[in-house]
Amino acid sequence: MPTDTGARWIDRDWDVGTEEFEATGGGDASEAQFWNQYAVSLHWVMAQLTLGAMDVAPRSSFERMFAVLLLVVAMIGGTSGMSVMSAKIVQMSMVGQKRTQNLLDAQAFLRQEKIPPELCLQVQRQLMDRMNKPERFDESFVPSLTTVSKSLQLQVKHAIRFPVVTKHALFRTWYTIDKKALWDLCGRAVAFSFLQTEDDLFFAGESASSMYYIDTGRLTYVQNPSTSM
Repeated sequence: MPTDTGARWIDRDWDVGTEEFEATGGGDASEAQFWNQYAVSLHWVMAQLTLGAMDVAPRSSFERMFAVLLLVVAMIGGTSGMSVMSAKIVQMSMVGQKRTQNLLDAQAFLRQEKIPPELCLQVQRQLMDRMNKPERFDESFVPSLTTVSKSLQLQVKHAIRFPVVTKHALFRTWYTIDKKALWDLCGRAVAFSFLQTEDDLFFAGESASSMYYIDTGRLTYVQNPSTSM
């Protein structure tokens, strides 16, 4: 590494056990150039601000500027890392507080309405189970998508729905006959319903307004004795 003082950080005495080694070179501080004095001052200030004191002391302007550069990088990286960690901790704390508050509100409501203990346990169990699962949503929950053009919105809907729709043999055949009709179907007449465990899709006796097609998961049909034939 080049030096403007004639000395480097390795130019010092080293004690190893009982033997002493002396590196050659060196420089008189009184003869140091103005640039080296400025670099020493800047390095000292940065070390005080970042607690960057170190055993290996630079002995030239180039070594000091390199050390200052590393301190700046460490300071920026450290503050950025601390900011990210702090934001993540605050976010996790807020999410935990929200879940706890939701459970407390549900418990207070159930006690207020004098719900039987067995039913209260079922409600609380299902609440805790669903709070721990990630929630899925469709494009209606993303308002920013409404700012793009209608044609681009239709393309997004088609990209999402087409792979699901064409899993059914009827729609695959329809696609070979009329591609445009299936395109319009995907963009205008197909909607997703994201159900969780023990959710109800429909009830006996209700008039059907849609055709349901299961993409993933399993649907269980349950007969209620009061409504079954």
